[in-house]
Amino acid sequence: MKILFTCFLLSIANIFAEKISLEDYANSKQWLRVVHYEKGLFGYKGRPDRPEYYLSPEGKRSPLSELKATIDAFNGDAIPKHLKWHPQCAYPARKLILERDLGIKFPKKNCKDFKWWKGRINAQSISLVFSSYFAGNPASMFGHTLIKFNTSKDGPGKLRDFSLNFAADTQGSGGILYMIKGTFGGFPGFFSTDPYYVRVNEYSQGESRDLWEYRLDLSEENLDLIMAHVWELKTNTFFDYFFFDENCSYMLLKILEVARLDWDLTHGFFFYAMPIDTVRRLKDVNGIKEMNFRPSFRKLMEERVVLLNRDQKAELQSLVSGDRDLKSVEDREVLEAYSSYLQYKRYEDGGTREQVKEMKANINKVLVHRAKLGGKTSFNKESVVEKYKKYDPLESHDAFTMELSNSYQENIKGMTDFKFRFALADLYNNDFGYPEFFELQGPNFSFRYLHELERLVLQEVEIVSMLSLTPFTWAIKDTAWGVNLKVERPNDYDSGTSINAVTQGFYGLSFVNSSKTWNAYVLGMMAGEVGASIKGKGYRILPGLRLGTIYEPFDWLRWVFDVRGKYSVLETFSEDFIVEGNTGFAFYLARNFEIHLKQNIYSQSQTGKYIGKSDLNFVYFF
Repeated sequence: MKILFTCFLLSIANIFAEKISLEDYANSKQWLRVVHYEKGLFGYKGRPDRPEYYLSPEGKRSPLSELKATIDAFNGDAIPKHLKWHPQCAYPARKLILERDLGIKFPKKNCKDFKWWKGRINAQSISLVFSSYFAGNPASMFGHTLIKFNTSKDGPGKLRDFSLNFAADTQGSGGILYMIKGTFGGFPGFFSTDPYYVRVNEYSQGESRDLWEYRLDLSEENLDLIMAHVWELKTNTFFDYFFFDENCSYMLLKILEVARLDWDLTHGFFFYAMPIDTVRRLKDVNGIKEMNFRPSFRKLMEERVVLLNRDQKAELQSLVSGDRDLKSVEDREVLEAYSSYLQYKRYEDGGTREQVKEMKANINKVLVHRAKLGGKTSFNKESVVEKYKKYDPLESHDAFTMELSNSYQENIKGMTDFKFRFALADLYNNDFGYPEFFELQGPNFSFRYLHELERLVLQEVEIVSMLSLTPFTWAIKDTAWGVNLKVERPNDYDSGTSINAVTQGFYGLSFVNSSKTWNAYVLGMMAGEVGASIKGKGYRILPGLRLGTIYEPFDWLRWVFDVRGKYSVLETFSEDFIVEGNTGFAFYLARNFEIHLKQNIYSQSQTGKYIGKSDLNFVYFF
């Protein structure tokens, strides 16, 4: 009797111990990360948004219920209707950690599809790839990240390796609807694996974006868990996609956190996760072992052209214009530059199937003619890599900005401005690691303290300011463009407490010298303003012209000159000629610290006078 009673107590104790063990594990970092639970004010909630992803009806909100349901499903033979495979094969990462951490031995199942997929990818190491800022498209101006599965353990791998991408299914939406849905999670986001060359064609060739590959410090065990978890997510669920936080970069970090519990990569992002900031998180935890730089197709083409002398460039231009017969050219350097140009145009221009076919035929003719000449050229791709790899985006200034300005304006006297900016850079900021002559700001908040009046006022709220000064050349006929949306206390007349809503658009041309130390731009502009202080109707629409130049003689110094003139050609908005401009120097004293000296000028509509304003700005990035 005593023996039976003792066995009974031990049985109860084991059940109780198992229950405690499961409860503890359900709240462990490993389980919460694998199922992607986030703790909020009202308990846990799973981030995956497909209801069928959870094996328990309470799984979305209860980590313990989902853990128990997972164990039961793994021990059984049933395949739920919403799954294509047995739960062990649908959720191999869960199986891996439960057997490893809890010592559970589940009945073996033949997961041939998962094994085939994992073997086909054959990941020996993993790189996080940063696709650089693309100034030609507002949606790509912040950059992009993806994961690359390298078949090489210690190197960058090959173009035929596979990549992992997380992207929104926009279902063809564009314009305002695209922005609204993307901001508030109106698109489903899916993981997908594609050959890496598909992404290289899309980013490096199609959009002329440099690719920075950061090989990560992951063990073989880490790789196995990541591969199993990627399979779970790409085959079983989706996530509501948010441009600002639950975006491509953030979700890739979530996957890496599953394998490295000592990495806290996603905590503490303020408002949104910038792609380059997610890479910096890996640098902060010493998670990067090696960097490999892959220059864009456009950059390689431009470097080929730079090596040509004046006569060779003239010969190349005659080929491009069609004034010279291909067979008459016997200069290897010119032919290879021409071939590179045609291949760049093929990806840039796109076109119909027939146009692409014709372009490929022309490229083939050039390659055949070049092959007949034999020999080598002076161009070396590795020298291009060495030239540009020092501009590692990880070494660029951080995204957020605090700026303190001490100023003197003739009609107001002394003032101090405090400005906070979420992203990213203006024309005065150091563009190391960013596109040259590039502006992307917003949102910005600026407050002004008027010393004589002892009053603090809201000076400006800038929603967004974009300016792409991509240069126009004979080979690449890019245009410059920009847009600005803000509310501000206007400078061209005494406004009292008035705040104006301002929209400005810019379009024109930009030019650079061969060393890219100097840029000049001419932009047509159209401005629309609404405000109580505007005489007449309280609004105005003004066309104008914007001229400017930027000169950077040293890495630590930049000079900027920018002036805008606006004048209405309609009697409805009969304003005097309105001028605003600034010139100044920017001194780059450290990666995240700059000092700017500026002189501003504004014309006043009410008096016809010009008002000067001098600034000393201290800029800190964080």
